[in-house]
Amino acid sequence: MEVIDRIDKGLLPDRCVELYATPDFLKMIHMELAMLKAVSIWEVSDYELGKISTLKTPNQVLITLHMPDLNSQALNEGPRLNMFLENVQDPGNMGTIIRAADWYGIETIYCSNGSVDVYNPKVVQSTMGSILRVKVVYVNPEDIIKHCNAKGILLCGAFLEGESIYSFQTNKPIMLILGNESKGISSVMMNEVHHKITIPGSSNGCAESLNLAMAATIILSEFCGRRGC
Repeated sequence: MEVIDRIDKGLLPDRCVELYATPDFLKMIHMELAMLKAVSIWEVSDYELGKISTLKTPNQVLITLHMPDLNSQALNEGPRLNMFLENVQDPGNMGTIIRAADWYGIETIYCSNGSVDVYNPKVVQSTMGSILRVKVVYVNPEDIIKHCNAKGILLCGAFLEGESIYSFQTNKPIMLILGNESKGISSVMMNEVHHKITIPGSSNGCAESLNLAMAATIILSEFCGRRGC
């Protein structure tokens, strides 16, 4: 159903190269196939789909897409909320953060060159289709710092200690910085952060910390709820 939804919204034709699907799936979307005139469509059996898919239990369809140049896109002028992922290594975290960003309407995520490849199969799988809507641009941390300072965008880093996200207030655009799963935000970026923010837990909580993707989703929920992004 994800692919059908993408076809209905016109998101596949300009990027989709090939579509491999079972007979039942092709029958289900026969009305939408006319929109994919430039796409090579192949009917395959469940067995054949299993051979070309990286999943142990593939769905009924697999598509191949053009890969955009992740380094050619300029930094934007700064919407109300931006995201920069510094040296995020876990594919599941990356994919889940992309999916959360898509849910909250964030169109672009910036990543350091030391972060996991967005086209890692596990990243793609965990985005659950959000990779089709959220742009991921790889940039140097120094470029993020320079850009934000020039555009008046606040660098807000997520730390274990800092101001509570529930009390933090600003009318300026924000660049939310999330660091490596084990090492956190680098010293280079830490020295440039304008505000350290944190997610306060219960006084009787026992967990040492939150999973990175979980923390990102909580922060996005709070910031987007109040800032209307």
